[in-house]
Parts: sequence; C-alpha cells; structure tokens
Amino acid sequence: MLDRAVEALTSWSQTVANQGLIGGAWLFGSAVNDDGLRFDAESSDLDVIVEVPWDSLGVSGRVTALHHLRDAKIDLEQTLLKILHRASADDQIVSLVPVTAWERALAVHKDGNSAILTETPAIDLLSGSRLARLAEASYTVLAPPHRDLAQRVQKTRAGFLTIGANGRVRFAIAAHADPVPKELIRSFAVATADPGMPAAQTADLARGLRELTLAVAAGASDDRAMHAYGVWLGVRQGARGKVAPVISVPNYLATIEMIFDRVTRQYPAMTVLPADPPPSATPTAAPAPVTRPAPLPAEFVVSLKDTLGGRVADNLRAIAAARENLRAGLTPAFSLRFAEHPRADMLLSTNDRDLSDADHALKLKVFARRTRFQARQARLTDGIELILYHGANLFPDHGDKSLFRLLARSIDAWIAHAATGLVNIGGGIEAWHPGFYPDEPLAFSFSDLPRTGGQLLTGEPPTRPWEGDVHGNFSPDVLAGGFVPELVSIWLHRRDRLSHLTPDDRQVAFMIDRWRYGPR
Repeated sequence: MLDRAVEALTSWSQTVANQGLIGGAWLFGSAVNDDGLRFDAESSDLDVIVEVPWDSLGVSGRVTALHHLRDAKIDLEQTLLKILHRASADDQIVSLVPVTAWERALAVHKDGNSAILTETPAIDLLSGSRLARLAEASYTVLAPPHRDLAQRVQKTRAGFLTIGANGRVRFAIAAHADPVPKELIRSFAVATADPGMPAAQTADLARGLRELTLAVAAGASDDRAMHAYGVWLGVRQGARGKVAPVISVPNYLATIEMIFDRVTRQYPAMTVLPADPPPSATPTAAPAPVTRPAPLPAEFVVSLKDTLGGRVADNLRAIAAARENLRAGLTPAFSLRFAEHPRADMLLSTNDRDLSDADHALKLKVFARRTRFQARQARLTDGIELILYHGANLFPDHGDKSLFRLLARSIDAWIAHAATGLVNIGGGIEAWHPGFYPDEPLAFSFSDLPRTGGQLLTGEPPTRPWEGDVHGNFSPDVLAGGFVPELVSIWLHRRDRLSHLTPDDRQVAFMIDRWRYGPR
C-alpha cells in the first residue's frame, strides 16, 4: 500500500508541477526512514514539502495559487483514502508544507526544526531520486524575530492546506475586537521594525496597524482584491459603512504574505537555491562559504549558596557574549557550572567504610547537591535564556553597562528562586498583564523587599503609589530581584498552556512597562 501511495504522490506532484503550482516536491518522514518500516497505513501521515514558484507573483497571486493548491490536495486525499483504506475521510493523510526557495535555502521550517530540511533523507517526487537532505546548512543567519515570523507564515500556509478527502475546511479565524487579529498587527510591527528601534516599539500595536494600513493602500491601486481589503479595513477603523466583523480568509492570507515580503526584503543580497537547475544551465563556481563561527565562550557559575557566583566583571562579560550568541542563533549560547565542595570528587569516589562520620555526612550532601542540580539544570538554563533574550524589554532605556548589571541581578535572583522549587514565592504586590489577563494566566505576586545575599544589591525602595505600571513605580534593582524571577518562573511553569501564543505575543509579555500592579 505504501508503494502505491508513493506512486500516487508522484503522479500528483508531476501534475501540479505541470500546472505551475509547484516547482519541487519531496516526501520525508516515516514513509522514507528505514525504508518505510515504521509507516502505519492506518494512521501515519505522508509528510510532503513542496516548493512554490512564487518569485514573480504578487500577494493576491500567491493567495490564489494557495487556493488552487488546496483544491488539488483534495483530489490527492481522495485517491490516497482508497489506496490506504482509511476509515475517515475527515482526517488528512498528507501533511503538505509549502515553502519558497528563500525558506528552503535558509532551512526555515514551520515548527522551528531546521533539521527536517538539512538532515532528513527524502524522496524527490519529480525525479524519483533519493536525497540525503533537502537543503544545505545555511550560513546566512536570520535574526530570531525574523525567523519566528517566517515560521509563522509557513505554518499558516500549511494550516490552510490542512484538509481531508471530504473537503471539510479546518482553517478558521476567531472573532477579534481589533480591526484585524492582534497577532497579525504584532507580526506586521515586528516585520517592519527598523534595526535601531527601541525594543518597546518593535511590537507596538498602533505602529503595526499603521504599517499594515499603508501596505494595503499601496497595493490597492492596481489590485482589485487589495482594493476590497482596503475598503473593509477602512470601515473597521471607523470609516462609514458596514462590513463583516471578522477578516476574510483571503485577506488573512494576504496579510501573512505581506509580512513575509517585509521580512525577506531585509535580506536582499541572499542567493537562494532553485528547486532544480535547468539541464542546460552552465555550472558556475560556487562562492566560498563563510565559516560559521563557534559560540562565544560564556559561563555562569551557581555558587554553593545558590546565587550567581564568580566575579562581577566576568559575569557582565558572559552576559554580553551570551546575548551576542542568541542574536546570531548560535548554540549553546552559554553554559552553567555548579560550584562544589573542593573534596566532592574524592568523597564520592571513596568507599563509605573509609570515611569518618563527618565526611560521610558531607558525602551525602555532595551527592544530594549533584542530584538536585541535574534535575534543575534545564529549568535554570531556560530561565537564564529568557532573561538574556528579553533583556531589552525587561529593562528598556538602559545602556549596555546598566542593562548588563540588571540582567546579572535578575540571573542571581532567578538562581535563588529556582533553588526553592516553588513556582511563585510571592509577596505583597500583585502583578498582571492587561494585554493577556484574564484570558491568559499571566498574573502573579512578588516582593518589593530587597533580597540580600547576592553579589548585586538592590537600589532605592519603591515609591508605593499603588497605582500604575510596574516599570514606572519600582526601582530597576527591585524589579530585577523580585519581579523578573517570578515572571520567568510563571512563564516556564505555564508555557505549555501558553504555547499557542505567537513570538510577538511573547515579546509583549516580557515588556516590563506593559505590566500593572496593586496591593495583594
């Protein structure tokens, strides 16, 4: 049945390629790995990536092509339903992911798994050949917000193509109070942000909506679909008239493609790989690849007192290096080292019979510490990465020297927080994010009391006006020592429930000046 299914996929791919809908098609996953031994005809998906030849198409042309591709996919699903004897015509059999040549060259995958393109074997459905990978590892580094947006675009296209043999459409848009869905506004803001723009403005909703409105207006003069979109958007923003309250699917997809355009135009010098070079093409010498650098060394030490150990100057340098690694997408961005008793290795390697009672008690403490750290290391690392990645949002309007000191203070407080094993240590101040709460569980309590014992002490006490935003009414050191570790802990504890949030939503969640607070 698998062989017949692959034959059907091959025939379909050649047909839609002849129609100009795709320029390449590759099958990967359980149908290919280990010669298909793990493929289950009753339940396994057929994973297919298609390259869409959209370089000469405008936004509306791509939306139309995507609809044609979905219509063709229904025919494919109906054919495979009979071949594999599936019980339900509602569930899709083919997981179809459309990518552009730009995305394939940069190994952009909708779920963030670049290895699917750079390390996964596949079958070329147009030529029948087997490939070790779909793309070479890219030496061009996408800024993390841009890669997140490209993944979101690709995931939206794939979601639109999620359809079974009965043709039931699954792609749906939820009702929205904003003129267009908030996730689109935020994404447009990030995609159009200038490199030097302050972090607080990067995902600003007002600027994002303004940029989107200008983009739609620019395309409306010679595009009927974009003109209709502009009329609808104008009414949604207060112009006279009556329109549907929810954005249409074509307009949603058009916005996604405009976001994609705004991201790709920031990498104009990049050369992409065609699906297959024409047979008559004259081979040219490939440019010498730029060697991808190793991550800069950055190490943080967890002291025996569960604080940030080491010299202050060394920690500030480690913060600077780790942030550069995160910007470049280099892993690991930093390492953690746990301080131990100087006799730890000797005690653990010595037979209990050869130890005094005091040394045996110390051996048990050393063993317990190592065991605890092994269990806590992943959580500690995730929290430190959040602090470093969102540093400019957590402490806006600070120069590097001041920012790095506050990040060191935050890491110190996070290490102490994680050592307690509690999700929310709490305190007398209740904090909530009005952009999410109560729909999303982003609320917690924190303490405004200085925490001593760390290498960086708090500054001025809060003014306690009991109204307003967190950022404006607490000193940065108090926020670093009390607010930040609680936010990180809550986020890590609830991240499964928050997994549906977009990258833009995550940026906004860590913008400290968006939070509000009051007495608990």
